[in-house]
Amino acid sequence: MFHSINTKPIHIGDRSSVYIAKQGSEFFALKVSPEIAWKNEMKVYQSLQNNKFNRIQYVISSGEIPEGFKVHNKLHKFYILTRYNNLRDVNAWLGRIPGITEAMRFKAARETLLALKELHLLGFVSRDVKLENFGVHITKDHRLNFCIYDLELSQKYIDIETRELTVRKPIKGHGTTEYAPLVQMNGSRPTFPVDDVEGWFYCLYHIFCNSVPWNRYTPEPEFNISNEKYSEKYLWIRGAKREMQRTGKIYCAKKYDCLMSAIFKVILKWLKTPELVEVRFYDESHMSRVGFICLWWTLNKFCFCCSIRVFSLFNAIAGKITCIELVNFMCHSSLTLNFDVDKYNCCYIIGPNGSGKSALFAALNIGLGGAGRSNERGKRINDYIKENENYSLIRIHISNEGPNMIPDYGDVIIVERRITHKTSTVTIKSRVIEDGKEEIVGKRRELELILQQFNIDLENPLSWLSQDRARQFLQSMKPQRLYELYKKSSEMDGAEDLFRNIDSLFDELTRVVKSMDKEKSAKESKYLQMKARFDAVNQLTNKKVTIQRLYWYQLWAPVRDRKNEIEELERKLQINENKKDEQAVKKDEFIKAIDEINKKQKDCEKELDIASSKFRSHNENLNELKRKSRELNFDQHDLNDKVKRKQWNLHLLDNQLQKANKELQDLVGSSGHDPESDRNNLNEKLSQLADQMKATELEQKSLYNELNSAEVDYQNLKRNFKENSDQYSLLERSRTRIIEEKTLFEQSKADKLAIFGRDVPRLIGLIENNINLFKKRPIGPVGNYIKLKDKKWANPIEYCLRNMIGTFLCDSSDDRKALDGLCSSIQIRKPNVITTEFVNQKYDLFGREPPNEFPTIARILDVDNPTVFNYILDKVRAEGVLLFEKDIDARNVMYPKPPQNAFKAITLACSEVNPQRGSRPYQYFRDTTNFKARVLDSNFMSSNLNDFNEQLEQLTNTLELKSVEVQESKFSFQTIENKINNLRQKKSQTEARLNGLNEKKYEIEEELNKLEDMSLSEDKITNLRSSIRESETERNNLHIKLTELEQLLSEKTEKVTETESKIEASKRELII
Repeated sequence: MFHSINTKPIHIGDRSSVYIAKQGSEFFALKVSPEIAWKNEMKVYQSLQNNKFNRIQYVISSGEIPEGFKVHNKLHKFYILTRYNNLRDVNAWLGRIPGITEAMRFKAARETLLALKELHLLGFVSRDVKLENFGVHITKDHRLNFCIYDLELSQKYIDIETRELTVRKPIKGHGTTEYAPLVQMNGSRPTFPVDDVEGWFYCLYHIFCNSVPWNRYTPEPEFNISNEKYSEKYLWIRGAKREMQRTGKIYCAKKYDCLMSAIFKVILKWLKTPELVEVRFYDESHMSRVGFICLWWTLNKFCFCCSIRVFSLFNAIAGKITCIELVNFMCHSSLTLNFDVDKYNCCYIIGPNGSGKSALFAALNIGLGGAGRSNERGKRINDYIKENENYSLIRIHISNEGPNMIPDYGDVIIVERRITHKTSTVTIKSRVIEDGKEEIVGKRRELELILQQFNIDLENPLSWLSQDRARQFLQSMKPQRLYELYKKSSEMDGAEDLFRNIDSLFDELTRVVKSMDKEKSAKESKYLQMKARFDAVNQLTNKKVTIQRLYWYQLWAPVRDRKNEIEELERKLQINENKKDEQAVKKDEFIKAIDEINKKQKDCEKELDIASSKFRSHNENLNELKRKSRELNFDQHDLNDKVKRKQWNLHLLDNQLQKANKELQDLVGSSGHDPESDRNNLNEKLSQLADQMKATELEQKSLYNELNSAEVDYQNLKRNFKENSDQYSLLERSRTRIIEEKTLFEQSKADKLAIFGRDVPRLIGLIENNINLFKKRPIGPVGNYIKLKDKKWANPIEYCLRNMIGTFLCDSSDDRKALDGLCSSIQIRKPNVITTEFVNQKYDLFGREPPNEFPTIARILDVDNPTVFNYILDKVRAEGVLLFEKDIDARNVMYPKPPQNAFKAITLACSEVNPQRGSRPYQYFRDTTNFKARVLDSNFMSSNLNDFNEQLEQLTNTLELKSVEVQESKFSFQTIENKINNLRQKKSQTEARLNGLNEKKYEIEEELNKLEDMSLSEDKITNLRSSIRESETERNNLHIKLTELEQLLSEKTEKVTETESKIEASKRELII
């Protein structure tokens, strides 16, 4: 791996450096760091081994760097190898993609927070939370994976098993300045997860604002914390955070005030209990609220719909009415009513008639600028003053904390309306909760802006619905009235007027733009001319200055050039003088060396002449020795060949003698018998064996005949037994079918739906009783919706649809689960259920049916329900199934060329004919079950119970008779089977006896042949003895010659060895 690493790092830092490595098509990141930082980071990765977290960077390997690998910092001696994130970090990813969507920014915010959550669940805090420490990787299936890494400053703050805090005192190091929490920068206390979350808040700010407000390189122009001057940027960033947390005031760009204010309110709240992180902040179900924060800030719309989700996270929502004060208003002389908005989102006011509930409701409306007629309690505003009083006062307190707050006001906005018999005034006051002072900040004009900011519209029924309006609305629930209310609440009428005004204004602007285009063109041409003249004047001035400077250069250029030439010549002359001296010294040294070499050459020539004479004499002696050695080697090879030939001849003679002696011994041993008597005995035994074999063959032939006759009887009895058994099985199935039909008939008499199954009536009743469990009532059973136009086709159609007669249809998977649950609740067998979308229209069969001359199942069916009809078509292709009365007609029509759009044919006898389609061959299936329709045939329900009993009694008697026949045929069949087995056993024994006689006959014939050969043995004995004596004499002679040759060979070998030793000695002497 280390040999494929790019030696140029992509990141160089004091604490670590990062290199890129490639292996195959995969890229890896190699991070090198000092031992302390490496150990600190490995604590996190080692804790990760037994946990299934996927948002913490996975480590492939780690350890000490090999000696051959060079790093830029010698202190970096340990490495961590991980997968390379192909999109780098979140900061680089956001900056690389132009126009990134709000959804992608929300995903980045959510994934980085969840990565922090996994780190905290391991018991560690990061202490360096920033966008550069969150990696982004795009997978092969184009999914974004986020992970946290670079955990050099991480610290274990809690023991996961015991839940005891392991951190006691703060440690040095605060991470990146812009994202570091204030407690880490001050070192005031140990770090807890809440401080990591504070750093994540600044990351959130960066994600949606593209930078933090106190960027140390490019700070915002509005950044001004105090008159204090800081010598380092680190110090004034820390000072800004300290002042913001101490005073609660925001010192950054105005456009970011609202989001930063919400962030610091959460930070200040959590600083009270730093050991705990609010669990709800990590709850994924609340993560969408963070998305609403980001969306609200980015769009810069103070939408109430968004705000109510935003502020639920921070426990502070701007725009809530916290208190109302009434003085001399209707029936109230003095009333102060506080609402606990921190604890409750909705308040109910109850009391008897006349207690002032409606007066309180009217006061809210009038206090927020409503007219007197809006509350149906009076036509003028002064009608709401209490009797015998001169004025009335309404004070409404509105919260102004959290996002969507109005920055120019305090924590509470007070709307005060004073009503007299002649006038009414509105005063807007602001109050800060800490000091309690009220300050007048505006009049009625500001009230309209406040209502618009908090999205309060008193004329909209959705925002404000009085009692009389509610009563009228409930009494007249007509569509026309509802539509008028919808148009009024959605402000569609105003929108139409606004669109018309926009159209007219757009047309006017278009005319203005067209008229201005001409002036623009003229002014542009004039501007270009003036700019060209201005550029020409500037160029002229600059060129004059340049010319003056060049004149001076021209005057001094020849002097400069000559001076440079002289200096260059002097430098070259000095170099040549130095080279000349060096070459003279080298020349003298070379002459001395040549004289010494000449002297050595003469001495070597004398020694060479002496050595040459010695070499020639030794060379002549050596050549003579080599010649003698070659001659001795030739003689030695000849003697070796002669010895081998003699040894081979001796070996052949020994083999011939052994073979002759053995043959002689065999002949001498067999010559002591009487051949004639032996031949007579063998002929007598052979005749006896011939008689026995003839008798055995006759017995075998008789067994063959008897066995063939028995096998014929066996096949006939076997066929008879099978026919009787088949007939008995058919009768038994008929009896079972009649019993089932009788039971079904009895159940159907009680309830017609029982014909589809015993539990179907109970299931139908259960569906009706629990109809609210279903989005749409299930349809079923399917057979209950099927009728026929012609009853004669009941048998073939029901035979074709037999598997779907009792099926139920559900519109959705939820309805199917509900139906299965009902069946399980009463422990009945679940019917066949199909999920299909319910429709209101049948399929259009135009162009999909066969010619009209052929009846089909679809043409005979009479189904009103479109869903059931379409289901039948999808299941069996009923529009293409032809109906025929006779099998022969169906076969003739479907073969060889079936009608167009014909799928298959079925006859009254329920036989099927499938035409040839592609690779599928032509097929004909005849029904042998004698199928009878039950559901679609009305004759079944009109039957009589006595008919079933008579058929059952008749079949029972027939079965008893047929059972006797089956037992008789079975007994006959088994008897003949036993007889055949005995005959086969006797046949095997006879064949074995006959084979034994044949073997004895062969042995006797072999002995007769041997007696014939023995008559020639005497002559062979005499010849063999004479040849043996001759061979022994020849062998003795060969032994003598072989001894002489071996002695001669040993002498030659000694001479060869002596000659070779002389040659080696001569060679050594020559070398010396």
